[in-house]
Amino acid sequence: MTNDDIASILELTVKLMDLHEENPFKSKSYASAAYRIEKLATPLEGKSLAELQALPELGKTTASVVDEILRTGTWSTLQELLTKTPKGILEMMRIKGLGPKKVKSIWTQLNIETPGELLYAIQEQRLSTLKGFGEKTQADLEKAITFFLAHQGKFHYAEGEEILTELLPILNDLFPGQAITAYGHTRRKTDVLEKISIAGKGSMQVPIGNFSAYPNLVIEQCDDKGWTGSIADKYKIEYKPIAAEVFYKELWLSSSSEEHQQDIKLDKTFTNEAEIYSYNNLAFHPTECREFKIKWDESYINGLVQDKDIRGVIHNHSTYSDGKNTVEEMAIACKKAGYEYLVISDHSQTAAYAGGMGMDKVFSQFKTIDQWNAKHPDFRIYKSVESDILTDGSLDYTDEELSAFDLIIVSVHAGLKMDEATAMQRLIRAIEHPSTRILGHMTGRLLLSRPGYPIDHKKIIDACAANKVAIEINASPYRLDMDWRWLQYAQEKGVWISINPDAHSIDGIQDIHWGVISGRKGGLLKTNTLNALDLNDFEDWRKNFKK
Repeated sequence: MTNDDIASILELTVKLMDLHEENPFKSKSYASAAYRIEKLATPLEGKSLAELQALPELGKTTASVVDEILRTGTWSTLQELLTKTPKGILEMMRIKGLGPKKVKSIWTQLNIETPGELLYAIQEQRLSTLKGFGEKTQADLEKAITFFLAHQGKFHYAEGEEILTELLPILNDLFPGQAITAYGHTRRKTDVLEKISIAGKGSMQVPIGNFSAYPNLVIEQCDDKGWTGSIADKYKIEYKPIAAEVFYKELWLSSSSEEHQQDIKLDKTFTNEAEIYSYNNLAFHPTECREFKIKWDESYINGLVQDKDIRGVIHNHSTYSDGKNTVEEMAIACKKAGYEYLVISDHSQTAAYAGGMGMDKVFSQFKTIDQWNAKHPDFRIYKSVESDILTDGSLDYTDEELSAFDLIIVSVHAGLKMDEATAMQRLIRAIEHPSTRILGHMTGRLLLSRPGYPIDHKKIIDACAANKVAIEINASPYRLDMDWRWLQYAQEKGVWISINPDAHSIDGIQDIHWGVISGRKGGLLKTNTLNALDLNDFEDWRKNFKK
């Protein structure tokens, strides 16, 4: 163990002492000791306790601590602190720009315990309620967290697609005739990726080092088997050369689940992926639709929801709670994008951490919406709220107050550490509330950072079917909740699915795209997608949903 290793253990101890507001005098003492140990020219490893105590830079107390660290690799004070510190908090403390005081504030005031939750909270503008987290600080922190999460080896598909959109045209211009395209899980558009995989017909020789045509790409290895590198020092990328005669077969195999591959004959050369399906008397399946063994016919595939099918933007936040843009700005952006209606669903009063709305603020927002609707008869804003599901399953307004809204979305935001029985009781009571129209982010998961509370999906879907409650696919690439694997069952039960961006800004509206991909993976039809309804049909659903 080096002196730097010993100093690092003491520095972590200091951070955790500050986090838990332990004795500040002891904390400063250990910080000073860590500094002195880093500066020591003499290695401490191998020295006895007596030899350590004889060193003037240490002193008897510090020498005893160092002796324990050298013997055990840790020490009792640090272990006690680690025991009461969640793993995610330790990860947050490794993020540049987050000291113990800021982590303590985030943890205790917003109940955030992981870097992924923190990144999502920044997207929702929730840190603005805390002292010391201005706009620039949040922007810098967002970059630092994104960098940290990327270095954990996995990232959201949305990040990969954005890179591919820029990179593939460049590569195809530089290497014509190689049909360079996405490969593997990247091609299949899985929710989470470990690397960005691309492939082409034949070898692509590129120099080691910076790739001048795409400066963020650094090539780290290259030979006749392909090349690997990294993008912006954050994302792994690989290129695989494939012989022309097996190119499309390999593309298809790499982007199809084992289930989807069953009973498929590949005993010939194919000139495109569509031929694979026609050779097997099947309709062509787009890359995101290759998850199930059951093969859909052409009519079903043509009926899958597409980006262009979405007519309204449901579940959005404004400056009335924790959104970045005003109601009017959100409406203008939606109208400009060709949508017909906007459902503003700011946080309810219990969500104080997110600027939740008391009824005075609600009525102020209603006035704003009424003024807009009076001036824009061709585009409607609906008065909604994302009502917190409280710990007992009740909603956080009275029945009379809830009746003032056009529709109610219900979601769990607090008390997420539930067992299945608790979660089920809580959700089903909320679903059965007569005002509930849509169930938001069913499990509360955050991809790469929070698994979500355990539930019996079938029973929740059955409850929604029985109470005529729609289920949200939260389209944020950090959520994608409800999971696409349950869409088949939900459709069999006749449950409407709503692809909602949960937008906290104008830019967030575009997240609908990721929700559509998730919907298509699960076989979601346009005819079962709530916000594929035009304004008139959506209004009819809203008024008659319980009938």
